[in-house]
Amino acid sequence: MADSDWRAKIPGAAFWLGLLALCLMGLSRDLWTPDEPREAEMAREMFMSPGVIPALAGKPFYEKPPLYYWTAACAYALTGGPSAWSARLISGLSGFLTLLAVFLWGKRAHSKELGVAAAALLALSTVVRAATPASSPRFLNWSRAPVTPALPDREKPPP
Repeated sequence: MADSDWRAKIPGAAFWLGLLALCLMGLSRDLWTPDEPREAEMAREMFMSPGVIPALAGKPFYEKPPLYYWTAACAYALTGGPSAWSARLISGLSGFLTLLAVFLWGKRAHSKELGVAAAALLALSTVVRAATPASSPRFLNWSRAPVTPALPDREKPPP
């Protein structure tokens, strides 16, 4: 690999590292009431006694899908136990995956430059900043974003 090859990749790497840092910023602040402590506690209970159905105060909680609680319990296991940071880690990474999906969608639909611009604009919006709280609805948003680019191309309207 020539010297200029790796130097050409520095701006792109810095862009993606910056977006990742933006998505992970603020993960260690205290949990905000009323939702975050409840969501983190249900994930903690799942971490302490693994199961399929999330529980709150020892009682089954059927109001939300369990995917967030499963992944948050895994984050607890990977980071050494329950904490505010690990409770929000999944949501922060999901925000980053959303930015990556938007980039790939823009790149596929038009050009790499459009994908970069779309990901940057979304990163600077409040949508990604709102994705860091520890709550399942925000976590599930990223899973819908990659579906649209996978759909077959639609015919372009005539000029």
